[in-house]
Amino acid sequence: MANEMLRDGWDIIAQGGMALVGGFGGRMPMAMPLLLTAMACDLAAGICLGLRGKSPRSKNGYLSAKACFSGLLQKAVVLLVVFLAATLDGMLGGDAPMFAQASALFYLSHELISLFENLSRMGVPMPSRLRRALGAFREAE
Repeated sequence: MANEMLRDGWDIIAQGGMALVGGFGGRMPMAMPLLLTAMACDLAAGICLGLRGKSPRSKNGYLSAKACFSGLLQKAVVLLVVFLAATLDGMLGGDAPMFAQASALFYLSHELISLFENLSRMGVPMPSRLRRALGAFREAE
């Protein structure tokens, strides 16, 4: 059941990704490849956290199909928002994908913060200044 749910989640993401890339019509924001890379790295780090029993997204800290599917769904919605921003750019005309770029950069910052938090939870060494900044983000939540 869990493997089936995870496989279905990957299928949805793959199909949505192909539709998303095709839907940009050649006006993909420059930050999009970096956003996709950050999403993949964050997902991989989240899975590693779950395998090590340190995931904050599951009840027992271990890998959970429900938590993984939730993360995939969240990333799909982010891509949908960027696609909608690109559609708005297309409707307004102009040469630069202004709204798509802005939304991609916003979500890129979110993904990078999440990635650094996951790496910090895994015990990856980080500069003290970055570690303090991540602590400030955690306290703000």
